[in-house]
Amino acid sequence: DIDIPCGPANALRDLFDDDYLRETRFFAEQEHPVEGRVLVPAIPASFSASPPSVRRLWPTLGQHTDEVLREAGFGEAEIREVGNAAREAATLTAHGDATEGQARR
Repeated sequence: DIDIPCGPANALRDLFDDDYLRETRFFAEQEHPVEGRVLVPAIPASFSASPPSVRRLWPTLGQHTDEVLREAGFGEAEIREVGNAAREAATLTAHGDATEGQARR
C-alpha cells in the first residue's frame, strides 16, 4: 500500500461551489467601482487588534496606462495617440465591428 496525498483537480468555476472553501470562508464579497459586487479571495489572516481590509481592488482596463507609458519614456503626444487608438478599438469591439473597422483603414 502506498499512501499518496491527493485530491480533485478543480476547474476555476468549481472553486465557488467547493464545500471546504465555503466553510472556511475562502472567498469574500467586495464592491468594485465598475464591476459591482464581486467575489474575491478573502484575506487569509485575521488579527483582533488590527483587522485586515481590502483598500482597493484591481484596476479597470487602461486605468494606469498613461502613468506606465510616462515612466517608460513616452511623450504626451504619444500617450494621447495610444489612448485614442485604445478608445477606438474599444468602441469597435463594443459595437461588434472590429473587423469592419480594420477593413476601412
